[in-house]
Amino acid sequence: MEAILFEKEMRNYIQPFTPAMNYIFESYAIGKTKGQSQADSSLRDTENVPLSDDVQTYFEREVLHHLCDAWIDHEKTKVGYEILFNLHFYVFTPPRPLDVIDADLK
Repeated sequence: MEAILFEKEMRNYIQPFTPAMNYIFESYAIGKTKGQSQADSSLRDTENVPLSDDVQTYFEREVLHHLCDAWIDHEKTKVGYEILFNLHFYVFTPPRPLDVIDADLK
């Protein structure tokens, strides 16, 4: 338990990670299975990748230079679409003049 707390505390103070620090974190990780560290679910995040980009290329360009120890779980990768109905179907109606609103309140 102490190793996990140590790792989380160190992640808050050391940015960006160096290969030496990654080695230290891996050596303190608990629950290693055949040399692989377990993922910390509290650090999990998602990205919306444009359909025109390859997922791996986008990951290398946009994510890895911020978090050098990040990785993709391809079993959980999903393809979906975001349709913004307000962007396509919204019709702006200007607010009523203040005189009309004031008259309604009286």
